[in-house]
Amino acid sequence: MDNLKKQLSQLKEGQIILLETSAENSFNATCIAIEILTKKEFAGIILSSAKPCNTLIESFTKKKISTKKLFILDCVHGSKEINPDFKNVLHLSGASDLTSISIAINEAILSIPGKKFLLIDSIAIMLIYNKQEIFAKFMYSILAKLQTNKINGILISVTSSTDNKLRDQLAQMCNKVIKG
Repeated sequence: MDNLKKQLSQLKEGQIILLETSAENSFNATCIAIEILTKKEFAGIILSSAKPCNTLIESFTKKKISTKKLFILDCVHGSKEINPDFKNVLHLSGASDLTSISIAINEAILSIPGKKFLLIDSIAIMLIYNKQEIFAKFMYSILAKLQTNKINGILISVTSSTDNKLRDQLAQMCNKVIKG
């Protein structure tokens, strides 16, 4: 994880990273990325299909990660209960509704001033709910928008569960692939 911290600390504004990790380390890698970027004064948009917003908020609070500049797009079904102190959550109908997710990301990008990043917490879970070809087109659209607007992107990919063809397509759209 030290290598991950070092590489993420060197992240330049507007770069998109494919972060490949094991299933066991994926949430820890997510936390490290968010912690580093929020300390650099980035505002974060988190597309969460792996954990409901309450779990994320509780975990971030325990790890002393500031949630002041985080906006969570929650794709986990049935996670409507929310910490009343945290208002920056949009509950989406699920990881299969790529149109609503795209609209929500666009609106979040437009509404958040300054430096920002988008973190997609689980490529593998998004693939459970979407056909690979459609998901690849969705990702291309999202990543093109990030590049055009010089917004950082972090894509969390579990190494054993992402198809090699999709992995290669995502890697081509990213500035860097980091193993963590």
